[in-house]
Amino acid sequence: MPPSCEVIPSYEHSCPVLHIKGEFTQDMEKDLEQHYLSIPEGKRSRVVLDFSETRYINSSGIAILIALITRATDEASSLEFAGLSSHFKKVMEIVGLDDFVQMHENLSDAFPSGF
Repeated sequence: MPPSCEVIPSYEHSCPVLHIKGEFTQDMEKDLEQHYLSIPEGKRSRVVLDFSETRYINSSGIAILIALITRATDEASSLEFAGLSSHFKKVMEIVGLDDFVQMHENLSDAFPSGF
């Protein structure tokens, strides 16, 4: 049975992108943390999380994002979100995460120069 969630890193843009696929629940925590920490510190100044293939986010997923935002802030890094559905974007705004991360409609908006 395939996992209900996975993180797929890519380095084809000007900064690392972590693609969140499936259901963002407590099961995602270790995978997301491992992939974030596997990014060399010198390349963590800006990291984009791509939610374009995320089907579901629960309160545990929100808590994981808060912990990651806190870690990035402590490291003086920028964490950005891309590809949130209108529902997920509204949830992020209600929770107040939009005060701490820049949100882009999609990856193209996150990288207007193409990279």
